[in-house]
Amino acid sequence: MEDVELVIKIPEGLKKDFESEQWTALSCMEMKDALEKATPLPKGHGDLKDISKIDYQSGCFISSEGEPIPIIHKIATIEMIRDWLPTIIEALRKQTPIQYIFGHTDWMGMRLKVTHDTLIPRPETAELIDWILTTCDTQSPLRVMDIGTGSGCIAIALKKKCPIWQVQGIDISSEALEVAKMNAQENNVDIEWKRLDILSETSEQVDIIVSNPPYICNREKVDMDARVLDYEPHTALFVPDNDPLLFYRRIASIKIARSIFFEINEAYRNEVCDMMQSLGYIDIQLKTDIYGKPRMVFGRIKV
Repeated sequence: MEDVELVIKIPEGLKKDFESEQWTALSCMEMKDALEKATPLPKGHGDLKDISKIDYQSGCFISSEGEPIPIIHKIATIEMIRDWLPTIIEALRKQTPIQYIFGHTDWMGMRLKVTHDTLIPRPETAELIDWILTTCDTQSPLRVMDIGTGSGCIAIALKKKCPIWQVQGIDISSEALEVAKMNAQENNVDIEWKRLDILSETSEQVDIIVSNPPYICNREKVDMDARVLDYEPHTALFVPDNDPLLFYRRIASIKIARSIFFEINEAYRNEVCDMMQSLGYIDIQLKTDIYGKPRMVFGRIKV
């Protein structure tokens, strides 16, 4: 096996983020095999602050503490890396999320396509999935609606975990729905997709609604990470400053589901719970995420 060395100088603007000024790739064939198994940079490492070098033999960034952080997927040849790496570096320098650079993310054991028309699935949303699965009857053919489906991550994850459930994903964005359809096909699940503006339209009755709707007020933009603000779809992120509960109130008020699971803005956790109570929901529960933040709410209509 021939060893091939590839040395890439880090651009001047990135040197402050790295402890090493060059990356070395050894063993072209081993590198190819490793990269084919590698996954994108996970959340928490996107700022590059703790990256010291790239180890192409394992297909990983290596942090200053020696932690391997997978980054590149399916690079076939050393020539392709030579051609592509400057583009990757430039995109990282511009704080482009790594998932958008490579066009996919690995989340809850699934490979999901992501574009600038869809949000990048977050670990907190995976917790919402787990909460639904431990709360609801997974052995009955429940009808589930994912409102604001985006990449389809929630709908697809639920369908994979509970094939007996009838799952529907809706979104106002036709572009997002096309991505969701591709992800469902890639992950071998059958889901009904529907373009619908939940603020002005309604839908049929279901057993469960799950939604991670827009919940960030416009005034919060000044405190947001550029990687989110500059690259993720604003229609999936923001609500008017004077109506932060816009989507929650609409979804809860149309009462087309017996149970609702929301991912929420922690700043409005009490307001969401109070609103649901005022609309007649019972057994309202507020749940914290892995970071200790109150980010999920459940409620049900008394039948």
